[in-house]
Amino acid sequence: MKYRSAINRIVLYTGIALLFACGNKATQQTGSQKDSTIKSEVTLTKQQVAMMNINLANPEKRMLNTLITSPGKVVILSQYQANITAKISGSIEDIHVLEGQKITKGQTLITLSSPEFVQLQETYLSTKSELEFLKTDYERQKQLRKENVTGEKEFQLVKSKYESAMYKLQSAEARLRILDVNAQSLESKKEIAHFYEIKSPLSGFLYSLPVSIGMSALATTELAHVLNLDKMHADIFVYEKDIDHIFEGQKTQITFVNRALKDADGEVEFISRGIDPVKRSIIVHVVFDPPKGLVLPDMTVKATFIDKGSEQLAVPVSAIMHEDNESYIFTSRTEGDKIVFRKVHVTVGANDGNFSAINLVDSLKSNEQIVHAGTLVIQGEMKKGEMKD
Repeated sequence: MKYRSAINRIVLYTGIALLFACGNKATQQTGSQKDSTIKSEVTLTKQQVAMMNINLANPEKRMLNTLITSPGKVVILSQYQANITAKISGSIEDIHVLEGQKITKGQTLITLSSPEFVQLQETYLSTKSELEFLKTDYERQKQLRKENVTGEKEFQLVKSKYESAMYKLQSAEARLRILDVNAQSLESKKEIAHFYEIKSPLSGFLYSLPVSIGMSALATTELAHVLNLDKMHADIFVYEKDIDHIFEGQKTQITFVNRALKDADGEVEFISRGIDPVKRSIIVHVVFDPPKGLVLPDMTVKATFIDKGSEQLAVPVSAIMHEDNESYIFTSRTEGDKIVFRKVHVTVGANDGNFSAINLVDSLKSNEQIVHAGTLVIQGEMKKGEMKD
């Protein structure tokens, strides 16, 4: 009997223990569910909402333009700049301009003392004079050959001398043309110039002038670099994910990042067909009218492109909260004299600077509004509720 009574007591105690364990587990589960609710919702009175300047609005769709902002730099295209070389050997006799100076096309920049230039002029003039005599002799011999008065060998010798002098003259004239020297003017003056003037091939300003008086120069030596800033370009680096919103002829706005200059209106001239394998960006070439003030190559700029979009569910940019690489908005529903705010997960779409398109991961309820202003306040109240629990 005593043995059976002991067994009954053990069974009874075990049952009571199991009952308490189940009760605690149920309590923990209920508490866990309650915590989960607290983390995603917070309740405020209508008076609190008014005092906190929380602004609510019904869900609405807006026609949103996609706003793309990309970095870049000012560039000068090849046709708007010139590396000026001597084109002929010599030494710097005189320098007529200063680095940074504004210049015009055809303006003399440097005077070069060049024996080679003197020799070239002498070759042209002497060959021109000799050719006149050889041409007369050639025409005479040609007529005599036709009449069989002179032999073929003698005629060919005269012809050879004449053609050789003619080619020599053409060569000298071509070299003078390369130096921008008018051969006919030289011939009419019949005077050999002792110095060669190096002139600017375009208008603009002198970007660099790496020369000094007395310096020796070869035909390929760079003496000056001229830039024309009448038409400016910018290379804009647009990321691969944004390139579908960019097209040739698109209007854009150029902002000078480190200069207090007015924004400039620009236009996409063409889009590069290459992509940077590291930055995953594509160069977009933008032409723009420079604002008043000094704009130089390699200055940092920012380009803003606007691409017309479609009608989408949108909220103010300030209404979106970002947390742990996720985006959220707050919705609200009225329950009596209280308003319940709920944290809703969204993905962000097109952005025009003021409003942003959103895609709802968690659907809205039929009676819910969207918080347009006061999201930081609601988030603070939600965190306070979590700390109390």
